[in-house]
Amino acid sequence: HAQVDWRASWIAHPNVGPEEAGVFHFRKDLQIEEVPEDFVVHVSGDNRFRLYVNGAQVSSGPALNDPMHWRYQTLDLAPYLRAGNNVVAATVWDWGDARPGAQMSLRTGFLLQGEGEAAASLDTSEDWQVLWNQAWEFAPVNMVELGTYYVAAPGEHINGALYPWGWQGEASALEGWVNAIPVGATSTASPVAAARGSDGYGVAGSW
Repeated sequence: HAQVDWRASWIAHPNVGPEEAGVFHFRKDLQIEEVPEDFVVHVSGDNRFRLYVNGAQVSSGPALNDPMHWRYQTLDLAPYLRAGNNVVAATVWDWGDARPGAQMSLRTGFLLQGEGEAAASLDTSEDWQVLWNQAWEFAPVNMVELGTYYVAAPGEHINGALYPWGWQGEASALEGWVNAIPVGATSTASPVAAARGSDGYGVAGSW
């Protein structure tokens, strides 16, 4: 696949630090008159993401990478779309200091860019909504208590009473959701995504 000319911005929650551990949900409504033959998007996340369309999980990723060679996935969403209103949504989680040893990171972020005029309406920007899922907590593993070396992901605790069930569907209540903000890897970096594949976050590690 040809290298993507990135115009979309990485986005994040406006009230969360760049390396703060947490689970975040993103969503945007998409109105179409009829289902197209194809609807191609490019998507990535930091640390990790899961992508949903109308409540169905489409993909997860990205593949393991490093900050200068950040991976993305190219997907055709057409099979998941319907005429009328659609909800495109994603979960992004950042393990913070408890992330696995092989998981590199610059900051929490989500990125999606569409190919063509119709799909470009999904480009990540401040038009996307984001929710910090307070039901989700990570449980870091203490290697001293465990008595062995551990570099995998932490455990997780999920409080079902606080979980925003149905958040990725059309009927979800939007209480607690806010507009996302464009973000860069540093305070001076552009939030516009740099080309992936050879210089993933841009020159000298900036997005």
